[in-house]
This record gives sequence, C-alpha cells and structure tokens, in this order.
Amino acid sequence: MSAAAQQFPCPGIVVDWAPGSVWDTYPYQIHATQSLGWQPIGFPKATNTITIRADSCIGNSTQSNTACKYCGGLPATTKFQDFVNWATNVSEFAHWEYLNARQLQAAMRQLSNKCRELQTKVLHSFLSAFINIY
Repeated sequence: MSAAAQQFPCPGIVVDWAPGSVWDTYPYQIHATQSLGWQPIGFPKATNTITIRADSCIGNSTQSNTACKYCGGLPATTKFQDFVNWATNVSEFAHWEYLNARQLQAAMRQLSNKCRELQTKVLHSFLSAFINIY
C-alpha cells in the first residue's frame, strides 16, 4: 500500500481551552439542545486542553496522529471562536442553558443574595405592621 493511500484513525483536534478550567468553564449542556458542529471527546488531565471531533469527521486521516481536514479546521471556525468567547463573556440576560458551571454559580449567588434582601424587606415590613397594630 502506498503512503498516499494509507489511512489512519482521526484522533480529533486538541485545542487549548483559554477561558479557564475545562471543568467549570466549558458549557457542556449546550450539546444537549444544540448542534454545534462538534463534540468534546477528550479532556487530558495534565493540560488545560480539550479534544473535539467534528460532526462531519470522516473518521480517518492521511497522517498518523493527525486530525482529518474537518476536525483540523474546527478551531478556526467562527462558530467555535464564538463558543469560546461565550464561555468567557456571556450576556447577563443569557438563558441558564447557555451558562457554564462558573457562570451558573455566579448567577445562583446573585439570586441567593437577592432572595435574602427580599426576605429581610418582608420581615421588616411584617414587623413594622405588627408593631403599629399594638
């Protein structure tokens, strides 16, 4: 078999995950509701990288340990770049489905603080009304 015709398994493409830890800044749940054009397939422990595979991956490559052209081109796509940016800079009005773990924690903290503030106001109103009755 000639070297030009030889096929190797496509391993996907390894990309640096700039927004932070892949464990709390990658919004995994988006894959459940949207087709992004790729799936995460690996999270190496020693590095802050993620391996992704294109939905259009042909499954093989012409070089060993090299991504196919579809996987290899993913990091340069506007959709992937927007996704990375979204993981870093999300609108305060974004639906919770689109938030990563770190963003969800911040939103829950903010809501919890608001609840405490409202509970205090209700308690003060109740006490004021109760004192005025007696």
